[in-house]
Amino acid sequence: MKTFILAVPNSNLFPFTIKPINIQSPIHVQLIQQCIADKVPLAVAFQLMDEFRYRPIAGYGMPTISETRLDGSILIYIQGEGKIDLAQATSLPSGVITYHEVEVIHENYELDENLRLHYVALSKYFANWIDRHVIDATQKDFFIQSLVGVKEVIAACGAYLVRDYEMQYELMEMTNINDQIMYLHRLMLSNQLIS
Repeated sequence: MKTFILAVPNSNLFPFTIKPINIQSPIHVQLIQQCIADKVPLAVAFQLMDEFRYRPIAGYGMPTISETRLDGSILIYIQGEGKIDLAQATSLPSGVITYHEVEVIHENYELDENLRLHYVALSKYFANWIDRHVIDATQKDFFIQSLVGVKEVIAACGAYLVRDYEMQYELMEMTNINDQIMYLHRLMLSNQLIS
C-alpha cells in the first residue's frame, strides 16, 4: 500500500479511533494537502518527544482538515483504518513529498470466549470513564454509538485510557485482540488506566 508518513511525538493512532493533530510546519501542511489531493492514506508514526526515529508500527487513515489558521497551520482529524509496518517501507520520491510503499498488518479481531468477562469489565470501565469525562450529552451519545463492537471498544480503551505512551505503543504492536484485552485488563487491575 502507498502512504505518506508523519512522525508525531507521543502519539499513537489506533484503528477505529479519531485523533486530532495540530500541523504547524509548512512542509507537513503540504504533506497533508498532498495526502488529501492524491487520496493517499497518512501513517501516524509514534516517536517519543526526545527520539529522532519513529517506531515501525503505525496507525493509518485519511486525514480531514478541520481548521486552517491565519498563520498557515492546520488542525486535522484522522480516522484510524488499520495498522502498517514501516520497518520495510520503500521510499518513492515525488517532488518535495515522499511516498512510501508499506505492508498492511492483518489483525485477529475474533474474541476468545474465555476472555469475555475481561472484555465486559473493560467495557464497563470505559463507559464509566465516558460518564465522568464527556460532559456534553450529544458528544457522549456520539462517543457511545461509535463503540459498536469489541475491536472499537478495545481500540478506544488503548487510545484514551492508557496514560503511558510507551505502553500505548506496546498495545499497538499486538495483532491479536485477545492479547490486547489481557494487556488492558492487567493495566486496569493494577490501576494503570486513567480513571
